[in-house]
Amino acid sequence: MDGSSGVIRVLEGGAFCLNHHGAVLKPISPSLNLYWVAQQCEYRLKQLASNQGASATLTTEQLKKFALDISTPIEVQDRIGNMRKLLLDKYTSLFE
Repeated sequence: MDGSSGVIRVLEGGAFCLNHHGAVLKPISPSLNLYWVAQQCEYRLKQLASNQGASATLTTEQLKKFALDISTPIEVQDRIGNMRKLLLDKYTSLFE
């Protein structure tokens, strides 16, 4: 919610710890490609932050009002989401 607001990480499973600087967003449908959701939301969430720098802050109220248009065809969602996942996987493997 503050620090690097708008950065979205998709967790596909397992336990995790989150401090007061983060928020957990849950999809309304299990059929959504979460990587597509992250791609669609990340830039817009950064724009909502009250400060665009390192101390950017989002509020719970802003997140509750945030809407995502899911009318994009599922094939497009999957293509975009899968590309984001592929790029993140390749980036992450550079540091392992």
